Amino acid sequence: MNEIEFLLRLHQQLCGIADAIMYYHDPCQFDTAGCVRGAYPAWCCHRSRFARADGADIRCQFLGDRGCLNENIECKCFLCDMATARADPECLRALAAVQAIAKMYGLIK
Repeated sequence: MNEIEFLLRLHQQLCGIADAIMYYHDPCQFDTAGCVRGAYPAWCCHRSRFARADGADIRCQFLGDRGCLNENIECKCFLCDMATARADPECLRALAAVQAIAKMYGLIK
């Protein structure tokens, strides 16, 4: 396995781990409420670096009708202020560990 293959596989695995953490802890309350922020579409994208810069639409430019078109660790580990308030410390520590590994290998800044 070369370095590029390793980084691609690591990225994929870290995204999967972040998904598992989010599904288990459910800080966004998708199972019960849909999103603690409310009915606003793609609220979590509006403050990410993937938000549209033109101001016409603040939703992420990589968000399609069927969800995310560009899975990445930065978005997988993102919690808005509302969700953070509902996340338990174990969830926050686990997501921080995923981000730390991603930073170690230069996958995120």
